[in-house]
Amino acid sequence: MTFTVFCRLVNLMRKLTDNDLTNIAGTVISGYHVEGVRIQRGPFTDSDHYGIILGKNSSGHYVTWEFHLDENDNISAYWGRYTECRDSAIRDFNTRGVDDELLHPD
Repeated sequence: MTFTVFCRLVNLMRKLTDNDLTNIAGTVISGYHVEGVRIQRGPFTDSDHYGIILGKNSSGHYVTWEFHLDENDNISAYWGRYTECRDSAIRDFNTRGVDDELLHPD
């Protein structure tokens, strides 16, 4: 990806707000009911442009996704981590997006 393409992509995303989180909570994404949503924590100036979602489907499986809102305020969810264990999903939701370099140094 070139720097120009990257800059254009970043400009299409915007800072997430508490109102965004309220609007996302309780919705259904790809068959998963959103049980939790938060803004990503991190050291980068655009960290607050990304968020973390915790979802549960009707079979009792859980997912955590990273997400951002596109230029039309549509949810773009990606990098899903799936589990049947609620405790694992909640742990991942609470720690995901925190400066991974500090959590997992080389």
